[in-house]
Amino acid sequence: MSSGGIYVHIPFCYKKCNYCDFYKETNLDIKESFLCALLKEIELKAEIIKQINPRTIYFGGGTPSVLSSIEINRVLDALFSIVDPILIDEITLEVNPDDIDALYVESLKLTRINRISIGVQSIFNRMLKIMGRRHNFEQVEFAISLFNSNGYNNLSVDLIYGLPGLTLAEWKQSIDIVLSWPVKHISTYHLTIEKGTVFNSWLKQGKIAEVDDIESHLQYQMLVENLKIEGFDRYEISNFSKPGFESMHNSIYWKGEPYVGLGPSAHSFYDGKRFWNISNTEKYISCLSNEKTYFDFEVLSEADSYNEFIMLGLRTKQGVDIDLVKSRFTFFYEYFISRIKPFVDSEMMVIEDNHFLRVTEKGIYTVDFIIRELFYND
Repeated sequence: MSSGGIYVHIPFCYKKCNYCDFYKETNLDIKESFLCALLKEIELKAEIIKQINPRTIYFGGGTPSVLSSIEINRVLDALFSIVDPILIDEITLEVNPDDIDALYVESLKLTRINRISIGVQSIFNRMLKIMGRRHNFEQVEFAISLFNSNGYNNLSVDLIYGLPGLTLAEWKQSIDIVLSWPVKHISTYHLTIEKGTVFNSWLKQGKIAEVDDIESHLQYQMLVENLKIEGFDRYEISNFSKPGFESMHNSIYWKGEPYVGLGPSAHSFYDGKRFWNISNTEKYISCLSNEKTYFDFEVLSEADSYNEFIMLGLRTKQGVDIDLVKSRFTFFYEYFISRIKPFVDSEMMVIEDNHFLRVTEKGIYTVDFIIRELFYND
């Protein structure tokens, strides 16, 4: 039986960062109403949650660390009334460094949270200010020290590269400092300037400029090389871990396994369908309070399923299982084989163990292009 995951979206933020286009809610006065609606959604999805056989729970956001340990346990208790907590291997909480103090960390020990993901983003206070982050570098180091001293040995940090004005030397300094911390997992993302963000307005006004491709590639290459030296394995294009500390939850997404999303804007995938909740907290609360529909869905076509299988697989270290393409997507198999040939011939991709297709170091910087070339378009 395949295993799945549960994602809990906590939409609240004290403020929205200048680069962020995720759905967030700054009105914390409705937090209690949100929690009641969330518990109602869990009740409504009880049979589906059982069906996917979850082994992970992930509190994302937004800023999940706006929740107290009591509020976290209200959510977990509702989930554990459906699934046996013994069967859940990984429970992750995303936190903002400025929410963390000794009392909060101590209180978390009363929950079953066993993995902490810390939104660092940058070690430079000037960059954090430009990004609109609430925390500073000193708060990051304090939070990491607190979690480490309290027995949380599964720590992950998020970093953003390709930031306007970030030099290669500063990026190297960032990597060195992160490697000095007791963290087991590092997620790194290249800045993408999205429509509707403050950064997009600044870009149009000429206040900031996007980093060019050469600089981006140099920063990523530096990251990969330095993390490899220190024993971090790149198991997905943007994710690195020490052995045994890969994100179990995110791996569920990349393997195409089922997951249930809870909370406003959360997505789910099961039974060949993709679901998404309404991206408005007040409407989400109202719909669940009045027993109205709070989500929409689509049935994935064979082409959609094939394209998603290729995209997710090629981002991982293991790559795409060619045998699975043949057995699960028979109609697309000959097309797939014809499309991969030029990339294999040019050594941008390689076939290992006779059936695993993966992107090589030569092809890693053009992986998005490769994926698009392998997609099937009607």
